[in-house]
Amino acid sequence: MSALPHRRNVDELYEAQIAALNEKLAAKDRVIGDIVRVLEDKDRVIENKDRVIENKDRLIEDKDRVIGDKDRVLEDKDRVIGDIVRVLEDKDRVIEDKDRVIINTSIFRYLEEGGALPALRQCGTDSGASVASSKVAARIIQADFGLVDIDEALVERSKNTTSTVFRTNSKPVNAYASESDVTFHINCVIHDVISASGLSNQLQFNSQLKISELIPDHWVINCNGFPVGAIEIKKPDDMSGIKEQRIYGQLYDYMAIIQSFCGTNHVLGIFTNYNQWVICWFPESNVCASATNLDYECVHVPPLDTSNRELCISTTYTRSNSRQLFIALYTVFKKMAKNSMFVQPQLFLSNTRNYIAMPPNELWSWKSIDLPKWLSLQSFTANQPTLYLLCDFGAGSDGRVWLVCDDEAHLAVIKFLRNEISDDAAEKEVDLWHRLGFQQVYYGYYSSVVSIVLPYAFTYCKDPYDKIVIDYSRWEVPIVPNIAQAEVNGPVVNSDGGDSNVTPRNLELIIGCDSLIEQLNAKEPIAVLRECIQKCIDNQLVHNDIKWRHVGLFPVPREGADGYDLISSFIDLTGMGQAGSKAEAEESMKAAFEELAHEQWNV
Repeated sequence: MSALPHRRNVDELYEAQIAALNEKLAAKDRVIGDIVRVLEDKDRVIENKDRVIENKDRLIEDKDRVIGDKDRVLEDKDRVIGDIVRVLEDKDRVIEDKDRVIINTSIFRYLEEGGALPALRQCGTDSGASVASSKVAARIIQADFGLVDIDEALVERSKNTTSTVFRTNSKPVNAYASESDVTFHINCVIHDVISASGLSNQLQFNSQLKISELIPDHWVINCNGFPVGAIEIKKPDDMSGIKEQRIYGQLYDYMAIIQSFCGTNHVLGIFTNYNQWVICWFPESNVCASATNLDYECVHVPPLDTSNRELCISTTYTRSNSRQLFIALYTVFKKMAKNSMFVQPQLFLSNTRNYIAMPPNELWSWKSIDLPKWLSLQSFTANQPTLYLLCDFGAGSDGRVWLVCDDEAHLAVIKFLRNEISDDAAEKEVDLWHRLGFQQVYYGYYSSVVSIVLPYAFTYCKDPYDKIVIDYSRWEVPIVPNIAQAEVNGPVVNSDGGDSNVTPRNLELIIGCDSLIEQLNAKEPIAVLRECIQKCIDNQLVHNDIKWRHVGLFPVPREGADGYDLISSFIDLTGMGQAGSKAEAEESMKAAFEELAHEQWNV
């Protein structure tokens, strides 16, 4: 019985050993598994190492390629930098060339020390400068013309302002063949100085203020619509002796017209033949001319004394000293602009103005005369009296018309005929006036020009609302710019101010003005046109150019009574002629009536 427990212990021991052995085997297997895994990991590490080595080799190769690319980029960069440097150098040269071009064609060329305008060379026949022998000389007084300083802003502005002279006249010498060619070059100089002075919107350079001549032989500077200066232009020549005095006499008359008819107190003139420039003024304007700034007196200016025909002149400025010439012209135009602010428009009748007197068969001259205070529409009491010019009515197809009066202030109109119109044509027109009932019309020679003198007539025009009304515009005193009214002490009393409801001040000078206006406005325009047409038909006449401005009312003062008789007649007889029969005249004139009136003749 005792051996059985022992046996059990042995078995248990054996099983324990077996279990221990199995556990060792399992542990060995685990170790072997770990070793296998370590070996596998080692193989993977070796593989990764190989790949790292391969990647390293590739990185080294990539690095070598990058270094090579970098070297090439640096080389390209050096080339680009070189190209940029060359471009910048070229740009600097272009800018320098551009600056030279800008300066060479800019107004600054005038202001350069030693600068000169391009020369002019005569081509063709050398006829020299012409001066009509009929021109009356002026007595010349040499005087100092005060110059106004130019500021640095103008100098800098001139560098970037293109010059008409140096852009157009790129050659050092330019050719001319006529006075009009010289005028072109002078116009370029004037344009440059006005532009640099900042006066382009105020000053204009044009021709006007002709008397009997219809071809302009002088030029006028306008400022804000008012003439303020005259320019006499001749071809380059040596102007001396009587010829020079006659030239200045010509300029004297142009300047006197601007003062006497336009009311500019200080009138400045310029004589030039391009090579030489001289500033001119009346002795009464010494305060303006001598000023070296723009603070001089412009309102209380002594009346012009035309009896002495004195004209002050400056030193001669030349094209060879363009800086000095520029400053002189700059000063002239600045003073002209200032003077325009103090214009005092002239009435037709005034004891402070001068008149152009035109005796028959003689040349015209300036005259200071005390005319009556009122204008009369009575006919002349003398046969072909001396006429005094009051207002320029402008030029038509056959001549230039002025409102005139005699020394008793009897109104009339004179028409200076064109040079090509013969005495026969004038006599024919006078005969037509006589047939229409105007026996006081005559023709003669005034200032050596064939002229027709006839009574004054009021005509028609269309108002802003397209209504046919009497045209009173020729009697209005010009409107003074607002700037002048602000500067002058007190209102500019001579200006009508543009109010259409106010009777023009010149019209108020007519005896019985209020009654006349009432009668004129009461007439129906269509009825007046019918009367004009009927008068043509009754005289077997036709008119081939009928406009409302040709339809006239001639006021004739009633004898021994107030008011006027208004006589209807066409005023422009240039297009009038004889019809073959009264029926032909009636057919033609009735058709003309219907075309102008837009209604039937028979109503």
